[in-house]
Amino acid sequence: MPIDKGTTMNIVIGIDKGFIQHGMVMLTSLLTNNADTHIELYVLHTEYFPDLKHIQDLQSKFDVKVNMITVKPADLGNVKVDGHISIATYYRLLIGELLPQDCDKVMYLDCDMVIVGSLLPFWNTTITGDNIVAAIPEQESETKHLLGIKPDEEYFNAGVLLIDLVKWRSACMGKQLVQYLENNRDKIKYWDQDVLNGVLIHKWAMLGKQWNYITRYTYPEKIEPVIIHYAGQGKPWTEGFEDPFGHYYFQYLKKTPYYSSHVTKEIKRKASNLINKIMGK
Repeated sequence: MPIDKGTTMNIVIGIDKGFIQHGMVMLTSLLTNNADTHIELYVLHTEYFPDLKHIQDLQSKFDVKVNMITVKPADLGNVKVDGHISIATYYRLLIGELLPQDCDKVMYLDCDMVIVGSLLPFWNTTITGDNIVAAIPEQESETKHLLGIKPDEEYFNAGVLLIDLVKWRSACMGKQLVQYLENNRDKIKYWDQDVLNGVLIHKWAMLGKQWNYITRYTYPEKIEPVIIHYAGQGKPWTEGFEDPFGHYYFQYLKKTPYYSSHVTKEIKRKASNLINKIMGK
């Protein structure tokens, strides 16, 4: 499709120290494959840490403006976190309040993914009717019945969201989501994804799986993914991960400041495994 060089895509991410490397990989892949489109990037974080500078440095390499936004954890209440999910995943609940009021549409992206093509077709999607977001359905969900979602209705993955912020703010979604979180702690298993699904029943539009290709699933149909999402506990940077799309992560990791430290860690890990094997451990 022809490139509209006048287009600006608004992208928002949540980041913390634990995911800065993976966030940089995602952003590098995004900017590399959308170089003809201006990106207005909003980075949500609870505290400043030195490595955030790497994200700011992207402005000298790509057509991107980086906007750092500090989130107050108290605004989210006593949220549920664990070793796999940090408080950063909840930042998207407050997008309407945190982003500038003149920002009327935004794309939310998780950091455990890579983008291997243009996002313009996704960005240009019109969210019609009463729908507030566009997303991609999960293949399975064990919490639907707890959230009031019928068995024949879909449950979406919240790692990729296209959000109509005009409708979002008009519906006071931030307030609704935080209140739902407070009132339904016993029902929530999949963190803010359950919260979003519980509140947005019948208010989201379904899009093609190429916009959120989840690597842990097997797809019967042929899909040419644009967004490759390493959702779940298995990631390219964890030992034993095997997936035909895993190599994309390292392709873009090489273009970040974190590649050399990754190589050093891998050498140490392999040396340790070899020693343990020799010693029979």
